[in-house]
Amino acid sequence: MTKNSKGFGEILIVVLLAVVGIWVVGSLIVGSSFVVPTPTTEPTPTPVPTTNWKLYEGKDYAVKYPPDWYLGPFTSNCEFNYNPNSETVIIADFCVPQDPMRSITGSSIRIEIETENLNKEAGDTFDKFLAAIDKLLQGSSVKLTDEELKFAGYKAIKQVRKTEDKDVKLESHYIFIDKENKVYWIGYTLNDLSKDKGQIVDQILSTFKFLN
Repeated sequence: MTKNSKGFGEILIVVLLAVVGIWVVGSLIVGSSFVVPTPTTEPTPTPVPTTNWKLYEGKDYAVKYPPDWYLGPFTSNCEFNYNPNSETVIIADFCVPQDPMRSITGSSIRIEIETENLNKEAGDTFDKFLAAIDKLLQGSSVKLTDEELKFAGYKAIKQVRKTEDKDVKLESHYIFIDKENKVYWIGYTLNDLSKDKGQIVDQILSTFKFLN
């Protein structure tokens, strides 16, 4: 235990003893009507049950999503346009018939999963890919976090970037996964109206798994 954590523990003990002391003295003075207020805490959000979720299973990976969400690329009627060779998958909580690729508005969420092949014989690496992404996005956003983690069993980088001007405030979240000769790129954007959907996005991403 560090000095700081020890100091915190001692302070906590003093605070608890003080509360008990106040309760005892108060009880002696005013009787049983003296009640120490119970501190309130924010309730922890309850995860959404996933037993009835739909399953997308492609060549390389699988992921689950809520039954009332949409899977793309879309047809004009918002149905899944299956392509076994597609390198892009979209999971969205909205779709507009006749205009299925309409940009995100309001509280809507769209998760995009992209696959980028690395030509390692030509010198392509995961780090070079990340550097190219930084160069691509640096003019339009500010990087808030840049965290290395394990995602679906592989090395990954998670970034959060902020775009803000007088008309829009957005947080773009990216997960870049380094798997053999490919980079799997997952991205989604939250705004002030959709930020409370971050939990369900986390649940969707927690179901992501590689098939080989």
